[in-house]
Amino acid sequence: MGALLVMASVLGGCAHRRTLTAGPMVGLYSAEFVEDGRESRFRTWVWAEAPDRLHIEVLSGIGTTVLILDAGGGRMAIAVPREKRAWAGAASSEALRRFSGFQVELEALVQMVLVGNPVPGVEIKREGSAAGTLPRRLELAAAARVLRLDLRRLRPLGSRATGSLGTGNAPAGYLAEPIEEFLIEDWSLPQSPAIGRTPG
Repeated sequence: MGALLVMASVLGGCAHRRTLTAGPMVGLYSAEFVEDGRESRFRTWVWAEAPDRLHIEVLSGIGTTVLILDAGGGRMAIAVPREKRAWAGAASSEALRRFSGFQVELEALVQMVLVGNPVPGVEIKREGSAAGTLPRRLELAAAARVLRLDLRRLRPLGSRATGSLGTGNAPAGYLAEPIEEFLIEDWSLPQSPAIGRTPG
């Protein structure tokens, strides 16, 4: 099952959850990204597993997936479903900077999400939930960039689903280009006027 189908099944088939439970979970967050005074608000699904598996889907205002990051095993892929384009390669700190604006190693980023471990050059605030699970709130700040995530809902993932996430591979059928050619500036983050509304 591909990553997009996995997330679609999560959206359509699980009950609303607000409390942390045992087992793999995917979280829907309202997100705010500020850079040099410019602000973008959107929603995003986040899944992470130590030591270095990460899957992020950025949503449009109507709930469609507009941008995907999938990383694991030292590799990462960024995909734009609307264009069926992807960029894949080594999960370097530079590649992550091109996607997120924060230059950190993949394993360090996963630890920031799941545990709140500090990274040189990046200030982090993590609130709620036990270590090793998705946070209720997360804030990353470096230079003129700030990313804030606030949890809206959690949903469980089965072992079959998690096996399809965090592989670092581009979705099947997508035109794959070198990860070094991806620039987030070429893909505007969506604005979400209905930031409190969740899909499903």
